[in-house]
Amino acid sequence: MLRLVVAFSVTSWGRTWKRNRGVGGRGDTEHVGWRAVDVVPDDPSLRPLAEEWCGRLGLVLVDEGDHWHLQPAG
Repeated sequence: MLRLVVAFSVTSWGRTWKRNRGVGGRGDTEHVGWRAVDVVPDDPSLRPLAEEWCGRLGLVLVDEGDHWHLQPAG
């Protein structure tokens, strides 16, 4: 549903621990459980709208500068 509101491309999703270390990922990342995704929005100025929709969908959006990290809230 989020992609219908804010266009984005997925740059990273599930990872092995080895791959996570190789890309400098955090040790407590949700990527290794396939519960997090990194995306690059077509229009970064739509972040407030994306954050609103993430809240509705039970997700957290973390702006990491060159991409957005999305994962389940909590």
